[in-house]
Amino acid sequence: VSNSCDNGWLGYGSYCYFFQNKTLQGTSWRDASLSCQVMGAHLLSIMDQAENIFITNTLKDDSRKKDNYWIGFNDAYNNREFLWLDNTYPQFYDWLKGRPDNYDSSENCAVLDSIGWNDKDCSDTFGFICKIRK
Repeated sequence: VSNSCDNGWLGYGSYCYFFQNKTLQGTSWRDASLSCQVMGAHLLSIMDQAENIFITNTLKDDSRKKDNYWIGFNDAYNNREFLWLDNTYPQFYDWLKGRPDNYDSSENCAVLDSIGWNDKDCSDTFGFICKIRK
């Protein structure tokens, strides 16, 4: 197993991360998830505070710091219970104050930026972050 990540991916711990900036049209949550799968990866899951700090610091070090990025965290059953894509409960989360708020009863997918997590409508368009084991 290689300790390095493919070109365009950043390494941290046992994983590699791919940051896709928002394109002109952006990407819905579903399409972001599919894009990660095509690369053999999955939308970002964050297991602990250290990993969250790595992600947010990466965004802060870049012109992307004000952008939202889809992560693999959603409320697919619309019961206000967010789970990771593998249906596991979060061991860590970093919601912005007052979030998730399910504004307009349609915010069932999660994004993050350099200051925290927010819930958004899954059809909104943003960039996304993929994660794959090294």
